[in-house]
Amino acid sequence: MNRKFLLVGILAIAISSFISSCRKQTVNNDSVQTKAYFPLELGKYVEYRVDSTIWSSFDCSVRQTTWLLRYTVADTFSDDSMHRSYRVEIRQRRADSSSWQTQGNILVTPTETSIEYQQSNLKFIKLIFPVVDGLYWNGNSYIPTADQDYTYFTDWTYSYANVGQPYNTGLANFDNTVTVNQADKSLNTTDGPGSYSYRTYAKEVYAKNVGMIYRELTHWVQQPDSSGVNTCREGYSVIMRASDHN
Repeated sequence: MNRKFLLVGILAIAISSFISSCRKQTVNNDSVQTKAYFPLELGKYVEYRVDSTIWSSFDCSVRQTTWLLRYTVADTFSDDSMHRSYRVEIRQRRADSSSWQTQGNILVTPTETSIEYQQSNLKFIKLIFPVVDGLYWNGNSYIPTADQDYTYFTDWTYSYANVGQPYNTGLANFDNTVTVNQADKSLNTTDGPGSYSYRTYAKEVYAKNVGMIYRELTHWVQQPDSSGVNTCREGYSVIMRASDHN
């Protein structure tokens, strides 16, 4: 599997300024208008259970793994433009009894209109403000989609739904959340004979005063060989579910 492709999948890096945002004609002016869905206090952390599936077309294998991640706001600094940015440290472990190992960092920069999020040179616009149902934007406008490894990020439309509604990750309950729908694309997913097929799905959920509590990112392709016989899938699926936070 392409190394760059695999890195994006396993880490679920669905990762800056506010380029283009549009509001539907009808919005709820009483909706929550706050940055509290992405708190950035130093020492703030969220722990996740991460379940991943990796499909390989090389040997038709399907590999499933589970591990734990902890995202901690570890440092803050100002860039040359005097924007305040935050370094979010990622730590990983395989089981509750093992020690945490540093795995990487995320750079987060809040602006008056958005949350900019960068990891492994991929930059996404995760949230825009105000947070209201129906607001939509191009969250992937800085992704180099001309690169064949990132082409599947093309034409995603992020949009808010269920603002202020409760959400259960399966591991914890949260009273006030917002869902960010990002992508839901597919073709010939019934695996018909000799047909090219793919699936791209992405969604995140944020809880007020907590941060991201759920992420799902799935991308795979399957295409027939020269004789028209279906080959195996190539791609990944990653689900992150918040289990603990401070």
